[in-house]
Amino acid sequence: INAFINKLTTELESIFRNLRNDLHGRLPLVGELKKAIDDRLGTARSMSNIDKTSTLTGYFDHFIYLSESGMRGILVKPATLQVYRKTLDHLRAFEKKTNHQLTFDEIDQEFYASFLGYLRAEHKLSANTIGKQVKTLKTVLRHALEAKKHNNRDFESQAFKTLKEDAESIYLTVDELDKIESLDLSQRPTLDKVRDAFLIGCYTGLRYSDYSELKIENINDGFIEKEQAKTGQKVIIPVHDVVNRILLKYQGSPPPMISNQRSNKYLKELCQMIPALIQEIEIRQQINGSATLVKIPKYQLISTHTARRSFATNQYKAGVPSITIMAITGHKTEKVFLNYIKITRNEHA
Repeated sequence: INAFINKLTTELESIFRNLRNDLHGRLPLVGELKKAIDDRLGTARSMSNIDKTSTLTGYFDHFIYLSESGMRGILVKPATLQVYRKTLDHLRAFEKKTNHQLTFDEIDQEFYASFLGYLRAEHKLSANTIGKQVKTLKTVLRHALEAKKHNNRDFESQAFKTLKEDAESIYLTVDELDKIESLDLSQRPTLDKVRDAFLIGCYTGLRYSDYSELKIENINDGFIEKEQAKTGQKVIIPVHDVVNRILLKYQGSPPPMISNQRSNKYLKELCQMIPALIQEIEIRQQINGSATLVKIPKYQLISTHTARRSFATNQYKAGVPSITIMAITGHKTEKVFLNYIKITRNEHA
């Protein structure tokens, strides 16, 4: 940047000297100097380069660059960068839909209502997903405010809220996990590996991003030691008997892994083999922006993340103190941890 400024300064001084010579020593008028600069440098081109961060999406793009390159002074995880890019994609699509480029001054309650309506109508996003877009947008607006790119503080008002609702997530009971473990998948090697990897998640509380990267060197003296990919926090987890049986099956190593997306597909396929998981359960879903009760087979709600919820809930039901479970899952606050506890009202009673 300094090199660019120095070069530009030299060019401007040269333009000024040459113009003054042409005017026989007279100081040029502002208009005369502007025209000379435009003829030499091309003002429109230069201004487009300088002002690209003056629009919302232009600054958002700059913000992602700062985050990616470490220039914000904090370590930003790849998953977080992906969230940033997704929100920027939604904003650009919104601009295209409205045929209008957003400026910082236009980020008010009217924009908030229009943007949320667009996300619901065009993309059928849930309240929590929309909330994630709003949260990201507010982060960028706050960064731009601190960079003195605008002075619009409407986004700080209570009305500009981040939507959040309790996710309709399920967990698998110990009995259901036993049935999954007892399935004969000898003729389905891919399902067999997916089942074993999933059970490791169910009895360690690790996220997919962690148990999919589990190595033999992470397992020592009956404990799993792993640095969490999402938080960077180290957790130590006792090896459960089920996990030990799976490790012995693969000569002491975790089973080979496939992608998260394919794992989710195969998980639903193998869980269909268990009659109890075919039964329909009632959940609340957002349909066209309103909450509606629907019935759906339980297996359709199972994903790799169900493993972590199942671990936390089953340990909680077994009477293990929250603080002990949190030390294993890596949760820093009990409020966040309790979101993982999916006990029904009947079970509480």
